[in-house]
Amino acid sequence: MTSQGSSSGCGAGCGCGCCAGTQVDTPVPVANRPGLPAIADRAGDYGGFLSSMRARLSSPAYPALARLTARDTGDPAIALLDGWAIVADVLTFYTERLANEVKGPVVLNLVEEGNHIANNRAYCWRTQSADWMAEQLGVA
Repeated sequence: MTSQGSSSGCGAGCGCGCCAGTQVDTPVPVANRPGLPAIADRAGDYGGFLSSMRARLSSPAYPALARLTARDTGDPAIALLDGWAIVADVLTFYTERLANEVKGPVVLNLVEEGNHIANNRAYCWRTQSADWMAEQLGVA
């Protein structure tokens, strides 16, 4: 992982070492050259997400978190960050897998006035999907 920023101290000059050595590792820049059999599309992994969240705890950009000085993994706040790092790792893993599975011509079926999965407009999308499938099978 390449770091995009770093923090060598909290800026308060406290000398407590609460933010020494932390750096923001996510999101990782993604660059794929043409012709690869698989693409790399992950914004980061578990370690990168966790270290980035811990680095942001010490960042002067988030002054509300300045009083949170615990860095032990047994602390509930750090355990919460650990859980979110796991969630982010799983989400980016499956997003990358999905991106690698989508090949060939892709059709986006938009249903006007539908919600994000168009459950409230089944009478619209079912007929559109059936027409598309018939066209693909050469039956239309």
